[in-house]
Amino acid sequence: MKPTTPKPRTKLHGFKTGFWKRNADFKIAIWNVTSLYRTGASQNLVDVLNTYNIKVAAIQEIRWLGVGQLTIGDYTIFFSGMENTHHFGNGFAVHRTLVLYIKEFNPVSERISTLTINTSPISICIINGHAPTEPMYLIEANNPPF
Repeated sequence: MKPTTPKPRTKLHGFKTGFWKRNADFKIAIWNVTSLYRTGASQNLVDVLNTYNIKVAAIQEIRWLGVGQLTIGDYTIFFSGMENTHHFGNGFAVHRTLVLYIKEFNPVSERISTLTINTSPISICIINGHAPTEPMYLIEANNPPF
């Protein structure tokens, strides 16, 4: 018996697979940055996202005040943080090519936010949740849990 020569798979579960190169232009990442409230930290974030060609990044512990958006280089950062202290905060860094497709940024709290991207045939909804790495009673020393 003669062995068969290896050939690329043309069907998988009854569907044609085709001969295409995988297209990975839309990369989504998550990152606990621990603080963007330092000098140069937001520019460092943008440089790393550009290096890895990431289009959308969910970021935690931004530590900025309030709710808003800020454009730095090729990225627009949608953020929500606490109103009076530089604790917690999360958001999304979106590349300039996708900013036009942002349907909604919903800051639920300083720990939870959502981003809806208008894509076809359905929209993509990304949920960003942050669970603190330090016990809460260490952050709020005036109100210990015991």
